[in-house]
Amino acid sequence: MQEYTPSFPPVPIQHSRCVMAVSVAKAVMQLFKEPADKALIGQLQKIRRWLDDCEKQIRERPLSRGAQRDIDRKLSHLDAAFNVKDLDDEALFQRVCTLVWTADTFILDVRCTCPEFRTARCWRYLWQTWGTLAEALLKICPGADEQGCALYERAA
Repeated sequence: MQEYTPSFPPVPIQHSRCVMAVSVAKAVMQLFKEPADKALIGQLQKIRRWLDDCEKQIRERPLSRGAQRDIDRKLSHLDAAFNVKDLDDEALFQRVCTLVWTADTFILDVRCTCPEFRTARCWRYLWQTWGTLAEALLKICPGADEQGCALYERAA
């Protein structure tokens, strides 16, 4: 019986996936208004810390022009979702919940397909802290996971 050996994308593609995940997550973090809930403030601070560490890790490796064009093209599929200026508070909350799940899926993509990067503790802790936020929001905003995954599929 042959042993199964997983096949992962080449390192430059793994790097692009990491850049995409960090880009989407950072954009989502900008949508959070200053919360009054102390637990949420603490969770967002932890996420920012690990997100910054992940960003430092991926900045160490250059990104080709072609990879940057590919990332820009993928991000353009999310432009409409990030256009929140005309939304009322309830619609904005729904949108943020959906985008949290979109970013969660990009972060999970790194965890599953990018062994060159995911072994760094910053990615593990980003995945954990972001997942905690996503699960908490899902309790308040049912369906955000499915909507977020649909956005991910459109962009990925």
